Amino acid sequence: MALVINFSSNLDQVNASFKKGGDIEKALVKAARSALSKTLISYRKEVNVSIRTKIALKSGEINKEFLTTSKRLRGSKMVDLQNFEVSVNLKAKPVSLIRLVRGSKTPRSQLGKRVKSRGVLKIEINKGQVKKIESAFIAKTKQGNYQVFKRNPHTKSQGVGKFRTNKKIIVQSRSSPHYLFLKKEFRTPLEKRIGQRLQDLFVKEMEFQLNN
Repeated sequence: MALVINFSSNLDQVNASFKKGGDIEKALVKAARSALSKTLISYRKEVNVSIRTKIALKSGEINKEFLTTSKRLRGSKMVDLQNFEVSVNLKAKPVSLIRLVRGSKTPRSQLGKRVKSRGVLKIEINKGQVKKIESAFIAKTKQGNYQVFKRNPHTKSQGVGKFRTNKKIIVQSRSSPHYLFLKKEFRTPLEKRIGQRLQDLFVKEMEFQLNN
């Protein structure tokens, strides 16, 4: 899912603000390119913050695992502005629950302990809301990393010997952060703030280009 920023929706306003031709047109294109690039930086930060208000992920995890950015700013004429755009791209990738575990993220031995006294995993999926997951546990995968698993009583192990696979346990995860931005009530206020920021930056950049 891409959250795109461009000038396509208000090219007429940009065109009316400055007469085309000569140095004015060059300044306008440079200002547009600079304003979009700077807006992209703040857009990425705001998307990151927005996700963290709903999902208890760390900023670095979000940037590394769920966000990328892209630019298309080639051109040197006024007409090229319609092709200028930058975007924050959200990966459709589920969030592994191991990232949201509160407390130890390595297996804890439960041998010899009464069922009632055994530790229960605690996770914080929604920001500020810690809850317990009954019958869930942490174990190491074949790839060597730890994940949260839960037993599925409706499936059986398959295969024989070293080819045996245990389908009774399932890695636990929650939906991808990009689903948040499918909701207009979540996405629209952010788009309005970023749109205003782009407009303000463009005016400043244009003034700088014309005065230097």
